[in-house]
Amino acid sequence: MAGGRRAHRRPGAPAPRRATPAWLARLARIRAGGGSVTPIGWSVLVVGVAALVAGLLADWAELLALGAFALVALLVAGVQAWGASTYDVELDLAARRVTQGERVLGRVLVRNAARRRLLPAQLELPVGGSLATFPVPALGPGAVDENVFRIPTTRRAVLTVGPAATVRSDAAGLVRRRRTWTPPIEVIVHPRTIALGQTASGLLRDLEGGATPSLAEVSLEFHALREYVPGDDVRRIHWRSTARLGQVMVRQDEDVRRTRTAVVLATGSAGYAGEEDLELAVSVAASWVVQAVREERDVIAHAGRAIPVATSVAALDAFSAVEATSDGFDVAAATAWVAREVPDASMVVLVMGARTRAAQVRAALNALPVDAVVVAVSCDVGAEVEVATDGHQTLARCGDLASLPGLVRGALP
Repeated sequence: MAGGRRAHRRPGAPAPRRATPAWLARLARIRAGGGSVTPIGWSVLVVGVAALVAGLLADWAELLALGAFALVALLVAGVQAWGASTYDVELDLAARRVTQGERVLGRVLVRNAARRRLLPAQLELPVGGSLATFPVPALGPGAVDENVFRIPTTRRAVLTVGPAATVRSDAAGLVRRRRTWTPPIEVIVHPRTIALGQTASGLLRDLEGGATPSLAEVSLEFHALREYVPGDDVRRIHWRSTARLGQVMVRQDEDVRRTRTAVVLATGSAGYAGEEDLELAVSVAASWVVQAVREERDVIAHAGRAIPVATSVAALDAFSAVEATSDGFDVAAATAWVAREVPDASMVVLVMGARTRAAQVRAALNALPVDAVVVAVSCDVGAEVEVATDGHQTLARCGDLASLPGLVRGALP
């Protein structure tokens, strides 16, 4: 029988692979190395392939030439973008933690680590939700390009700066290659806070856990001896030391009883008229917590999630990430959390937005411990300060952070 022999494939054997065109393999390698074909490049590819197919079918030399030119241009663009770039890139920030509104600068340093001159490129640096771009000129061996940038701190946030990446592309913009050089860096923008003064008023609980409505004249723990001054209680005179030293000495005792303060921030978006009211509320709650932490008082805080209070920095870090959500932590959930988790609280500070209805507030406050001093602060930017006290409960309105210390003095007994 005349004719060539056919190759037969065994049942179950894999089908032979078809050879991949060289230009497609090249594009695949570019993409694997961080490269990508731009929308213009894909358009050129589609036009080139279509022109080749149409030229072959119609035997039209001009279309064949157009298709070949388009594919060759794309291949050359890939070669240009693929060119090796060896950089040393340093990303430095002046500070990792700042207060809202403070100026913080960053610096990105690009050094040519190769032994040859590198072509121009572009440096991309994500800063929060925006993208900063810097042109990197052609650099000789060891040459350095430095760029300084400013990080936005107009509102509290947890920002990610970086990673820094260089981008190279061909002159026509058909192919681009992106290469990452640095890890991302986290920058925390803390909310503004203000010193409140004395915040420990309210019911005090002694070491045995029983409630005491007022400070005892003689505290639980001896602290030191001091000279007698007119007005001191004669019962506190230490006669043995007086006889030994020849002057009247009195005992100075340290009050070791501590208040337990619960600070809760309602984060339901329905309670806030806008972003400014939320920012004020976060600053009010953060100020109260930071004051208590610095005074080494027993405080527990919650803002839709637990706020760590081991240090003031840890608390501010957590407050920086607080956001209002539609299904957030409203006043009812906040006071229910206090009743469940801190039933022995001697003071409860509830911070909320001005859109929270009075009926909601009254119902929520009924869930709190009956013997606790309660301060409910409604945050309404621009409003006049208002303070109304009924027994152990005080309702207050705060219009700006600067008025908070005066509000606290008026709210606490």
